[in-house]
Amino acid sequence: AGHDLGLRGHAHEHFGVGRGLPEGGEVLARVLELGVPPQNVSAMVGPFSHEFNVAQWRAWSVGAVVTKDSGAQGGLPAKLSAARELGVPLIVVRRPDAVPGAFSSPEALIGSLKELP
Repeated sequence: AGHDLGLRGHAHEHFGVGRGLPEGGEVLARVLELGVPPQNVSAMVGPFSHEFNVAQWRAWSVGAVVTKDSGAQGGLPAKLSAARELGVPLIVVRRPDAVPGAFSSPEALIGSLKELP
């Protein structure tokens, strides 16, 4: 739920799915449902090294990369350096700021509710 892949026109012809596939493969199923040919889908779990990114992006003749801001733990520095080496635009989508009073997980909400008088 909540994964709008926004594929329009012929964009799907060169679309690859790299990270963030939830348990059960819902995102992968959605990508295939949208008509992305299986040979254009890469369902791997990272993070990946600079060298791996360079090799994969070069092999795929990548013209641009869109990624979420996953920080160092998610391999963002390796993506940045690979994009620089290849001269490929890297579009980084940042997470929105946290909403004051919002809970980041069901467990956090339940814990807070248990603390109520």
